[in-house]
Amino acid sequence: MAGEMAISAFDDPRLEWDHGEPSARGGSWKIDEAGELVVAPEPQRDYWSRTFYSPLLVKHDAQTLLATVPADDEATLTTAFTLTPRAQFDQAGIMVLVDEGCWVKAGIEFTDGVPRLSCVVTNDGFSDWSTQAWRPPAPAAAAGATSVRVRVSKLLPGAAQGPCLVMEACPCPGVGDSAASPGDWCQVRIASLRAGGSPWRMGLFAICPVENAGCEARFHHVALGAKCEPVHRADNPLDGQPSGA
Repeated sequence: MAGEMAISAFDDPRLEWDHGEPSARGGSWKIDEAGELVVAPEPQRDYWSRTFYSPLLVKHDAQTLLATVPADDEATLTTAFTLTPRAQFDQAGIMVLVDEGCWVKAGIEFTDGVPRLSCVVTNDGFSDWSTQAWRPPAPAAAAGATSVRVRVSKLLPGAAQGPCLVMEACPCPGVGDSAASPGDWCQVRIASLRAGGSPWRMGLFAICPVENAGCEARFHHVALGAKCEPVHRADNPLDGQPSGA
């Protein structure tokens, strides 16, 4: 996305709710006086497609806040958020939606009693799910919450590969920091997203697939714009070092 197309506020009109605004069954959303987006998700909504669970689980009705990125553009979306989970599978983060058979959720998910960095990638109508441990900053942990900073980049490495994405994470910045603030970023996942020549819709999600027992997601900032260079290096950083170094 060109710089003049960048999105840096939750009230940007290019960000639109998909599947309606959270407003029923205890759901709600607002942009508070600090300009932060606060979401209480409607329960029993989710994105998942086919894999692992029995009986068959196919859900694509979660309420997400998205903007369109043209098919030929590379782009990066960055956000920081604090998730206060209260039930299994409470989750929040960055959403990428092409269609019901091709999408990504990348963020934090509370599963089996702990918060985890989580990335669900769905291609051809089948989801896969990767997780890794995430230790929340002490103040958030003391309040039963988890804070993290996440960015997802849309990359176009060539026609032979097709579109791909990179998910990265780092500790949540302090009060007053922005999406452009320095951070100790780490790679979480590189994945193919078989979107063909379709545009991506990129934005934010907060989901309570089972129940909302008091879950809330507070997004501190958002930035959707030109591609950032990932921290992962495609070359070999050990080239030229003596054997055994």
